[in-house]
Amino acid sequence: MYSRLDLYFSEFSSRLVMQKTTLVIIEGVKPIELAIKQVGGQTALARALEISQARVWNWVNRDPKVPAEMVLRIEAATGISRNKLRPDIYPVEAPSRGVSGE
Repeated sequence: MYSRLDLYFSEFSSRLVMQKTTLVIIEGVKPIELAIKQVGGQTALARALEISQARVWNWVNRDPKVPAEMVLRIEAATGISRNKLRPDIYPVEAPSRGVSGE
C-alpha cells in the first residue's frame, strides 16, 4: 500500500492523473497547481490556509507568484516544498562539502 500521491501528465489529455506512489514534480505544471491537486482542489487549499477560494484562484490565473507570506503555510498544508513554490525566495541549497575552517 502506498502512502503518497504520484502525479503524471497524461499524453492524451490535459488533466492530471493521480496514482498512489511518490510525488513527482512535472515540467510545465505550476507548483501551486500541484499543491491544489495534493489537497483536493482550490476550496480545500483555501480552507487549509483559512483564506478565500478566490485568492487561490488568483494565484493560479492572475498572479505570477504565490505571496511570500503564504509559502510556508502552503508547504505545511500540502508538502510541496518552499523552493518549488518560490525559488526566488527559497533557493535550493547546494550540499556542503564538509570543509572545516581549520
